[in-house]
Amino acid sequence: MNNDLAAARKASADVTIADAFQVHGISILQGKKGLFLSMPQRQATDKDGNKTYVDVSHPVTGDMRKAIYDAVLGA
Repeated sequence: MNNDLAAARKASADVTIADAFQVHGISILQGKKGLFLSMPQRQATDKDGNKTYVDVSHPVTGDMRKAIYDAVLGA
C-alpha cells in the first residue's frame, strides 16, 4: 500500500492462480475513472527506437480479468 494520497500508484499485488502459477508486480492505479489494475510490464524499444512498455503477462479472457480485478481489489 502507498499512503501518499496524491500518488497514482496506490498499491501492488501478487496473484496465485490455482495454487500453481504466480503473477508478481500487478499495480493498483488511480485513474480518472477510478481504480484499475496494470499488469506487470517491461520496457522495450520499438522498430523506430522509441521506448515503450509491454505487458509481461495478462488475462486472456474478460472473465479472468474480472476475477483478478475482483480478487485484488477485494483483498
